[in-house]
Amino acid sequence: MGRGAVASNAGGKVDLWLFFAFCGALALLGGASRADEITLALLRPFGIGLLAYALWRHPWADFARGKAFAIFLIAMTILAAIQLVPLPASIWSALPGREVVAQIDALLFDSSVARPLTLSPGGTWNALFYTLSLLGGFLVFLVAFRRNEEAVLLALTALLLASVAVAFLEALSGGSSLTFYRITSPNPAGLFSNSNHFGVASALGLLVAAELARRWRNRPGATGRWVLFAFVALFLLSGVMVSGSRVAFLAAGVAIAGVAIVILRESGFLTPRRTTARDSWFVRKTATRKVRLGAVVVLVAMAVIAVVAIGLFQRDLSMGNFEAPSFSEDLRFSVFPVLTEMARQQWLVGAGLGSFDVLYPMFEPDALMSNKYLNEAHNDVLQIVIEGGILGVAIWLALIGWLAVRIVALLRRGEIDNALLMLSALAIVGLGSAFDYVLRTPLMAFIVLCSLTIWSTPKWLERSVQSQDRGKTGREH
Repeated sequence: MGRGAVASNAGGKVDLWLFFAFCGALALLGGASRADEITLALLRPFGIGLLAYALWRHPWADFARGKAFAIFLIAMTILAAIQLVPLPASIWSALPGREVVAQIDALLFDSSVARPLTLSPGGTWNALFYTLSLLGGFLVFLVAFRRNEEAVLLALTALLLASVAVAFLEALSGGSSLTFYRITSPNPAGLFSNSNHFGVASALGLLVAAELARRWRNRPGATGRWVLFAFVALFLLSGVMVSGSRVAFLAAGVAIAGVAIVILRESGFLTPRRTTARDSWFVRKTATRKVRLGAVVVLVAMAVIAVVAIGLFQRDLSMGNFEAPSFSEDLRFSVFPVLTEMARQQWLVGAGLGSFDVLYPMFEPDALMSNKYLNEAHNDVLQIVIEGGILGVAIWLALIGWLAVRIVALLRRGEIDNALLMLSALAIVGLGSAFDYVLRTPLMAFIVLCSLTIWSTPKWLERSVQSQDRGKTGREH
């Protein structure tokens, strides 16, 4: 082996360890979304440093698997930068929603001052650093996953299992000794500051664990691994229950349905799995029969979740935590007309990424005033319109359109399991974003980006990437 190959192998190990380090940083520092959390001030320099490392160490071709998501993050960063460019007072004061601030300027200053488009420069700077740091971690994930897919999937699964374990310890200790953040939900939240986010992440973990189990299916001892997956799935489901989040229960129902269909397909209930000469005798003769145990466990869990969900809907049609219906749940619906009015006024240029908490008091009716406040819209569809305007909506629609095209392509190529897992993940994220703001939490956003990248990669691209890697190794020998 030549020095070039040794350097390449060493670089691959560095990429993998940097990915592990970023996962650890997210676990300790990335579970909140509030801009004033000190943990985020520690996390973001690390992510931006990873961005500089990835761009210096790797060519753009190494990021082919996640190119669409990387372009999306870059586009959101550019949008935040545009919103921070100072505008002449005559232009700025003519924008929707700036009248009150313009009047205050006229009273306090002899002459009008130039202001950036955003109503909250601090919030928009925070959004810009958020996307940059997330991009850095994501690029490192891409090169690490290219080197060692199984290790990356194990790390993501372990991250979600650790969150559930912390939630159980939090519940047993009363929550005070394991609170990572200054402001948290009343229910256990694991590595997050919000129990809704924790519950939705636990539901998403079912899909990530199922992907890992799929990749083990042709190995000796695959039956034992499917049984292990069943226990992992039940542990993650217990995290959903501990969270006490109705949104998480609905998300878990989606995840269980998607995973159950995938397992039934893998076990031959829906589609017989072809065996090859490379499969061991143990796999060919017993895997299909024994893997049914995992299918039965998942289906039973799905029935339990369905029963509980039906009970919840009969009790109350709200979507918050069991123990806090009076404020957080009712407000999500009461504030909807206010949000639509904000979106109607700001749809053209937006109020600026991260500026919702500054803009909302200008629209808040007296009937909704309380000693608590709304720092996010709890409806990301409307908040994107409010903060990003038509350009922000266009960026998101472009990503959603690409995801739809990729799902159709997977189905046409017969990669049905990937399409099912991807659709399930998107449905879970959609539920979380309709009633909360799960993607504004770095830990959750990173897991979603990684999992969608894994499932959206068609087999022909995987083979192409692997062929390129073998070619590089051959040239370096």
